[in-house]
Amino acid sequence: MKILYHPQVSMRSYTEPPKWLLRSDAQLTKMRAYVDALPDDWSWYWLLPEPWQSEGWGGDANLETPPNLYSIPVPHMDNVLEDRFDFDMRVLSEVYGDIRPDVMLCEVPEHVRAWRAVQDRVGYSCPIVAMVEHVDFYDETKVAARVPFMLRQVDGAIAADKVVFPLDGMKREWLLNGAHATMYAHDGPKVAVWHGLFSPSEVDEHREAGLHLKRSLEHLYPGPIVFLISRLSDNDRTMYEDIIGASNDLLRQDHPHTLWVANPNEGKTWDWVRDNAEAYQVHPFGEKRLEREEYLRLLWAADVVPVMYDLSRIYSVGACEALTAECKLVTAQQKYGYGLGHYLAARERTAIAEGIHGLTTWQDKGVHQRVHVEQWHSVEKNVDRVKATLEELVGVVA
Repeated sequence: MKILYHPQVSMRSYTEPPKWLLRSDAQLTKMRAYVDALPDDWSWYWLLPEPWQSEGWGGDANLETPPNLYSIPVPHMDNVLEDRFDFDMRVLSEVYGDIRPDVMLCEVPEHVRAWRAVQDRVGYSCPIVAMVEHVDFYDETKVAARVPFMLRQVDGAIAADKVVFPLDGMKREWLLNGAHATMYAHDGPKVAVWHGLFSPSEVDEHREAGLHLKRSLEHLYPGPIVFLISRLSDNDRTMYEDIIGASNDLLRQDHPHTLWVANPNEGKTWDWVRDNAEAYQVHPFGEKRLEREEYLRLLWAADVVPVMYDLSRIYSVGACEALTAECKLVTAQQKYGYGLGHYLAARERTAIAEGIHGLTTWQDKGVHQRVHVEQWHSVEKNVDRVKATLEELVGVVA
């Protein structure tokens, strides 16, 4: 099977020149797990930014890609938070015509209609899966008013052969808002939930090294280690300002702890971090953009990770990986009651502080949460859903 994958890349650096950070991107991390878990004789063709626009792919010796995964450089890549309108018809028609895939995965559903035009232009059609990964109707995920895209997502869903979601909660919310906006609320065989978000086996590869690191740090850092893994940008989404503020409040209340900061997209300078986070300590790998392996080792060495999303309807690869690394998770209250995380807090500073403090004094590592997140969100446990969808679609046209 030949699969053409059009991703939505969201992790972009804020340093000059700005670049796409492919190894840190949640969608690409998830999809790489799909490639590893699905049959080796399936060929994957990924549309990715050109090398001069990105880091972490192609010639990067630190990234080993499987032999059945091919990257195809394209001149423009949509940013999940900004421009979701550009579509280079000429370039993508050439790519599509050369590959002639058996099925397409379109992670920006708004582009499905344009891909149908490409198919008409080339004279070759294949099924298209619209992957709804990001929505703009949650308060914490809204983008600028100039970039509304719900109606275009609905249009893409209508044009697609299959519409898939990462979470049941996101599916329910999307269909509800689609009904309000357009009367589109089709939830039948065309709609699926894949559930697979991350690979526990990748996290476990770094368990021994991470726990060794943790033991070596026992007397070097004051108190438990709180690891802020979210990007230091888009505060409505990540609430990094409130998390840092909550940490400061705890320190002033004589609750000692250490705050590590990943700063994955370098949205703030390290000077800003030092000036604003009173419990901040430089982690063992220094003030730099972390390699994937370094990041996972730090997760195993940390104690508490705050991720302030409603994880029942917004997925977080970082939260799943933190739970797998047996961190205690402070997260937002969850609309659909999945109970993912150890402390469910309101999205405000005082509640976050209470959650962090409660978990830094809690001895139970909460292994049951790891079992839960593996069962419901690991690619390994849910890959058959993906395989069944793709085989069904290719079988329809075979």
